[in-house]
Amino acid sequence: MTRLALVLCGFLIYFIQAQLLPAIFHTNWLPNLILTIIVMVTLFKGRYMGLMAAVIGGIVHDVLISNFFGLHLFPYVLVVYLLSAVKHRLYEERWYWSSAIVAICTLLDGFIRSLMILA
Repeated sequence: MTRLALVLCGFLIYFIQAQLLPAIFHTNWLPNLILTIIVMVTLFKGRYMGLMAAVIGGIVHDVLISNFFGLHLFPYVLVVYLLSAVKHRLYEERWYWSSAIVAICTLLDGFIRSLMILA
């Protein structure tokens, strides 16, 4: 039952990211719900589950939403590795730490993606 619930939540997150958010935000920038989920999974469940979420989320984001393959997959995996390296020394289960870490990871993801596009 929990696997079915996780698959259904994944489909819901994909629908929100691919269909609902572009309809709400009529700009070039969209909130990245998939990256937020990946960061939260890494914080609460550890590196292994974070890597699984990053690979699945990156492939889904690249294949179904994006134009370039690997443009989201590689930064997601790199963010999970960096976050899991500092998680044990830094993270406390408080909402402001979660918000700050998601904001930092979003900036890091954008920086890595910009470097990939420039290269």
